[in-house]
Amino acid sequence: MEDYIKTSYQSNSATKLSKKFVSSIVLAAGFSSRMSLGNKLLLKNKNSVPLLQETLENVIASKTSEVIVVTGHNHSKISEILKTKECKIILNKNYKNGISNSIIAGVKALNKKSQGVMICLGDMPNISTDTYNTLIENFLSSKKKAIVVPYYKKKQANPIIFDSFFFKRLLKVSGDDGAKYLLHENQEHINAIKIQDPGVKEDIDNKKDYLSYMEKNN
Repeated sequence: MEDYIKTSYQSNSATKLSKKFVSSIVLAAGFSSRMSLGNKLLLKNKNSVPLLQETLENVIASKTSEVIVVTGHNHSKISEILKTKECKIILNKNYKNGISNSIIAGVKALNKKSQGVMICLGDMPNISTDTYNTLIENFLSSKKKAIVVPYYKKKQANPIIFDSFFFKRLLKVSGDDGAKYLLHENQEHINAIKIQDPGVKEDIDNKKDYLSYMEKNN
């Protein structure tokens, strides 16, 4: 039985094509086990917009060619929120097996034209569209099979872009480490990009993170 179910698809990729077709996967399947306030992706910002929606809108507004959202926990609620957005929604029935399973689901759903994929986390609403574009533009201009990795204050951050050369290997990731091992094994392919946007390090995992986010964006 197929483990990954496509539930909806809306696309504006025809108007966003560039020299390379760069896809984006937004991971939104987890339990939010460290968040005492419920599913963190459904928590709302000061404008009553769910955090996942805010994250997604910043990704959609970027120079990406397509956006795929991988859901799992609270799939129905998340799908309802995103039903008017320009994205493909994929249900990962095996989301309980860790983040790697959601990466695999997203990669399986990529457009055949895709030449690279930006893997984004749904709980990072503070990343600006300009930051996504900086990373995409670096990938577009790269002459090697690049892995584009942002760094903030010398610390590795998110999202990360992988050239299509790595798609087959992304389909073999496992557990909660995701694609980290690919970075360790392919140092010569990495484009390390210094980013001034602190949002690339600000994921919202717990109540303290959420309250800090709300205070910062008040």
